[in-house]
Amino acid sequence: MPMSKYKWLMPNVNNLLIWMMSIIMLLGVLVFNWQAETILITYFFETIIIGFIHIFKLLATFLFSKSASTETGKHKTSDIFQIPFFIFHYFFFIFIQSTFVFMYLSFFIKGIKDDINVLKNYHFLLQQQDMQMAFISLSLFSVAMALKNFFLPKRFLHTNVKKLFMQPYLRIFIQQFVTIIAGFGILIFNMPIALAVLLIVTRLVVDLALQEAAKNEEFKKIFVKYLAQSQNEKEIKKVEKQVETFLNE
Repeated sequence: MPMSKYKWLMPNVNNLLIWMMSIIMLLGVLVFNWQAETILITYFFETIIIGFIHIFKLLATFLFSKSASTETGKHKTSDIFQIPFFIFHYFFFIFIQSTFVFMYLSFFIKGIKDDINVLKNYHFLLQQQDMQMAFISLSLFSVAMALKNFFLPKRFLHTNVKKLFMQPYLRIFIQQFVTIIAGFGILIFNMPIALAVLLIVTRLVVDLALQEAAKNEEFKKIFVKYLAQSQNEKEIKKVEKQVETFLNE
């Protein structure tokens, strides 16, 4: 297969932030002796960071969008109620997910409690130095990506709250799936460093693929079919719609 088909994996101006974040994570594990579990937990923390950033996206869209929810050019009254609904729905999802994640982590991280007091567990994790460094790095990366891809290009002018509402969920689904699989690998195979590196590299490839799909129609079709894992046209269309929502905003 020609090497040109893999050009999307190579560092360039467009994907520099993605590469930088992955290199920071690799340095953390291989040079600064971060625990492998830190990488797993950091990617779970990313869910929370993305949620807060998305609230600002929704607010900017509601306030400044020129592509309103109605043909008359006015926002639907329901648009403003979708923002608190997103906050409740999204963070309730995180709360439920966190209880299961901490139940799993309590088996091999001393200090994690297997109960519903998720805030106490998050507070404990953020007291750890390597966790602080990883969390700050990922927060800066997420804000930089939001500025680069959404706020600076003023994409909030050309979308609406309804269309934007579901945007984070595709990334969260892919992210959590990859992270959970790696987590079980670390627990079962007792090769934490190797599997943490594998998780970082896998995330790098996924993020690069998402970025390439945003600007390459042919690549996007291949990516959608791979995600759908089906030849069913209805299923492919459903996944394609989800991918479009994520890529275009």
